[in-house]
Amino acid sequence: MNVFFKMLLCTMLLATFVACNDDDDVKDAILEVNYKNLNGTWRLSEWNGKEMNDKLYCYITFDRKEHTYIMYQNLNSMYSRKLTGSFLIEEKEDDFILSGTYDFGKGDWTNKYIVTEMLDNSMKWIVKDNPEDISVYVRCDKVPDDILTGTRSLK
Repeated sequence: MNVFFKMLLCTMLLATFVACNDDDDVKDAILEVNYKNLNGTWRLSEWNGKEMNDKLYCYITFDRKEHTYIMYQNLNSMYSRKLTGSFLIEEKEDDFILSGTYDFGKGDWTNKYIVTEMLDNSMKWIVKDNPEDISVYVRCDKVPDDILTGTRSLK
């Protein structure tokens, strides 16, 4: 009986070591959508299934403490535009809704977004009233200098 118990214990230990293989793929953990995790600079990398290029861009930097943002984009203009304002995250029916307003009395964002699949380095925004309008953002260190200075060429 004692030999059987020792063999069983050895088998269980061996199974544990085999199951804990360092070579296993580890998936990124889905993060909660909150001000802390949204904080930082993000680049629009994909819009409705199409990869963005260097000519069309949108960078947005969120400040978690002030609930403000600075956005640089040229999606609806041939020139870079700097937009500033405030943003809000609301939880409704298990969805996290991101909305915002522009500074200088320019009103609310056109859309509200359901933020999903938030990872440390990427997130997906789905237009609340149009679930086929999907944007993917990736985290980046900063807005490129040529965009900040307005010297990025559209050529």
